[in-house]
Amino acid sequence: MITKILLTIAVIIVVMLMFRRKAPRSGPQTIETNDNKRALKIAAVVALGVMIAGAALWMLTSWRDATEIVEVRVVNSQTGDSVLYQAHRNDIDDRSFRTVKGVRVVLAETERLEVSDEGRY
Repeated sequence: MITKILLTIAVIIVVMLMFRRKAPRSGPQTIETNDNKRALKIAAVVALGVMIAGAALWMLTSWRDATEIVEVRVVNSQTGDSVLYQAHRNDIDDRSFRTVKGVRVVLAETERLEVSDEGRY
């Protein structure tokens, strides 16, 4: 995630440096007014603001989804018995998970894990 932000900042800096560098122009010279420069700066600031707001919104929704508390049901395939736990979504791995109370649960080969998505969206 940090690399995406750094890459975006690097691209912005490169583009700014390209526009600041004055290249000799051949052909008819055009007069650039301060209004054009100001409009370009405003557009750049607005675009940067939209990108930052979008990144912040994406990070917030990712964090919210990862820390959501879900019900985890561990079912024994041989006996049919099940045990219900609560865990954060990001604490669930393939064959193990950590409950809200901090207990680490590791599943046996005969058990399966079911995650409840009730009430989501």
